[in-house]
Amino acid sequence: MFSYGPGGLPGNDDLDAVSSWYVWAAPGAYPAIPSVGGLALHSPVFPKAVVRRADGTKQLVINASGAGPDSRYIQSASLNGAALDAPWVWLQGDLRKVARLDVAMGGEPSKRGASAAGKLPSYGLDGFTGIADALNNTGVGVNGSRPDLAAEGYAFDGSGWRYSREALAAAGAAPGAQLAFNGLTFVWPDGKLGPDNVVVQGQAITFPTPLRGRSLSLLGSATNGPSTGKLIATYVDGTQAAVDLTFDDWTLNGGSRQPGTYNTVALSTPTRVQMDGSADNVSAKVFQWTQAIDPTRAVKSITFPYQVSSGRQHVFAMAVGG
Repeated sequence: MFSYGPGGLPGNDDLDAVSSWYVWAAPGAYPAIPSVGGLALHSPVFPKAVVRRADGTKQLVINASGAGPDSRYIQSASLNGAALDAPWVWLQGDLRKVARLDVAMGGEPSKRGASAAGKLPSYGLDGFTGIADALNNTGVGVNGSRPDLAAEGYAFDGSGWRYSREALAAAGAAPGAQLAFNGLTFVWPDGKLGPDNVVVQGQAITFPTPLRGRSLSLLGSATNGPSTGKLIATYVDGTQAAVDLTFDDWTLNGGSRQPGTYNTVALSTPTRVQMDGSADNVSAKVFQWTQAIDPTRAVKSITFPYQVSSGRQHVFAMAVGG
């Protein structure tokens, strides 16, 4: 009954319907990355497939030369004519507009996609070596029209609002920029792969080289804040320090509050952006949180709060120094 033959029901989920996995799997691109619009590439069933987006203006054409039951391995791939070694494509970036994916199939395994640079992102709670590894949310977007922005899935607060990339750049936080606050230097996320901040949920970041300094500092904010949770700093000798990580609400609750003593305003923008590309006049903030640490010992890792008092905490960048 569940065979792949003409009378079979492959993917039947026992709920009186054929699962949608086959609709994704047959063209050779599957949404295998939780929380991110990324499609993992595998063996296409058909030599050509055309996927038309709901807005009617964008489509993805997948050409699979040599596709067949004896050609299960991708030998080479290109996206819009440019060589593609990564084993996945980003729905919100690579495939935002009309795109053509060409793959050459073969009967033997190849080394395509084996480089570490192109690996699929993973969003577990450990295995990270820096903030850039742990990014899991896209909260910064570009002012524009609904046809582009509605498909991108930006949402910082869960209701479609997000920081404006243009406004942040005007405040000094352009993608990939270095920022200096209170004697510490931060690197603002470039957002090239989509995610640009970390929604904290217990992630552990282990530094390749332990860090020394008098203070640990984070750039971030909260939704429905103020929000507090326990951050743990682990020193190389195994001892730990648990401290309160608190961020104010990113809009200071619509401008009705003043920043708390636990953080200071690092970046302030006069506006934020909705999913349809429109902007309002609510000021959005990014805060700097700083905690004193023992300068005589090196910090091996930090663990973000697993639970917070309210809303969600977002972290954009980190620095240790002083």
